[in-house]
Amino acid sequence: MQTTIPVIETLSVSRHCMQDLLHHALISPRTFGLLVGRGSTIEAIVPVTKSADFYKNAEFQLAQLETDSLTLMGVYQATDSDGNVDPEQIFQLSSFVEKHSGKTVCFHLLLELSTEGRLDALMFADAEYNIPVPLDMLEN
Repeated sequence: MQTTIPVIETLSVSRHCMQDLLHHALISPRTFGLLVGRGSTIEAIVPVTKSADFYKNAEFQLAQLETDSLTLMGVYQATDSDGNVDPEQIFQLSSFVEKHSGKTVCFHLLLELSTEGRLDALMFADAEYNIPVPLDMLEN
């Protein structure tokens, strides 16, 4: 499936959401999950863990968020301490998004954790992390 570059010039992420991403990345190895929000602003995350109930848990959490008029915007994944990513995680998440929404994933947030004491959040329009999308953080 071919990825189309989104028409949004810049995405924003709320400070609270970024703090949730950082917390999730620090407590869970191989962090990954779903990004939800409205318009061009990411307002919440749905952390995902590998389990037999992967889809069931994600569906339940998304249903709760969608009642607040939030929509599925993309996926996120953290690198390991060596800067490596797990392509299988992104494939599973992308497949889930396509099944849930009928749309191709537009945004892929990469949490770069390979530098000790530092977290870089990089947004891309493709799963190969080749097409960067500007990302701003909004103060709450």
